Amino acid sequence: MNRRVFFKYLNYIMTILLITLFIFYDSLAQFRDLFPLSRLSILILWIVGILLSLFLDKWAPRMRFDLYFPAILTLYTIVLLVLLNFLGAQSNRGISVMNPAFWVVVALSLYLWYKEYRKSMERKKSKSEDKALP
Repeated sequence: MNRRVFFKYLNYIMTILLITLFIFYDSLAQFRDLFPLSRLSILILWIVGILLSLFLDKWAPRMRFDLYFPAILTLYTIVLLVLLNFLGAQSNRGISVMNPAFWVVVALSLYLWYKEYRKSMERKKSKSEDKALP
């Protein structure tokens, strides 16, 4: 595996870990007791994660999985929240599968992903048609 592909996978893993960390920290009191963090340190961690993600994405090549990652990440977040809800965890910030605003955000993100997916497929189709022409 070359270094640029490694950066791409590292970016995916870091994104999933950050979302998991923040959902756990918001929903599980035991997790907050285990890792006591102030709001400022959480904000700094979030900003550093975003900046590091942007930096890693700059060095990483475009991959086919980039097209599917937003949808997978959205579904992962839904599954994680449903699982935590069944385990009795309650969000301190209102992030819950029972919150209608959450579903609006999910629907919007899936719509934007689908729009990008269709655009990518159309570009791919037009490239293949261009190659087929003599």
